[in-house]
Amino acid sequence: MSGILFLVDESAAMNTPVALPMGVADSGGARKTKLESIATLINSNLNKLAQSASGDVAVVGYRTDADGTAVVGPRWGGSLAGRAFVPLAELPGSEIAVEPRTRKVPGAGGLMEEQPFNFPLWYTPEPGQKAPQVAAFDSCFELLSSWSGSDIPIVIHLFAGASSDGNPLKAVQRIQEMGASGG
Repeated sequence: MSGILFLVDESAAMNTPVALPMGVADSGGARKTKLESIATLINSNLNKLAQSASGDVAVVGYRTDADGTAVVGPRWGGSLAGRAFVPLAELPGSEIAVEPRTRKVPGAGGLMEEQPFNFPLWYTPEPGQKAPQVAAFDSCFELLSSWSGSDIPIVIHLFAGASSDGNPLKAVQRIQEMGASGG
């Protein structure tokens, strides 16, 4: 693997609860927000990649603050703060936290049992107001332009709604053209 860039919408639209699948009744308990679910997905994937792959990874978030200013950039914390792409080999031991969690696993007699485990966190989102996608893709273009690898990284965009700063099509096309030109 060459590289992966996770681009995450941290706007208010991502702070809504995840929809339940059809046919599943609402138990009235607290449901995760879209952003919490995305953070779990990213951290889980980072953990798996760090154990079995080589290459570099970046986590870039975007949102606006209370004044409407775009806040776009890498979301690493702790010892990785201030960096864009990080080698996967550097992730173990550089978590910003490790949470105790439980998961359901098959137990005796086919019954599901809860099993405790430690869940490493590298990305913890900070929800904002709006989703400045044009600014986010422009920032990604700059990061990818400084990329030193042979192939342009895969960009995975996780979002909940429309852009708040215009149509991001031209900014996305600039990134696509980078890959089409040999990367």
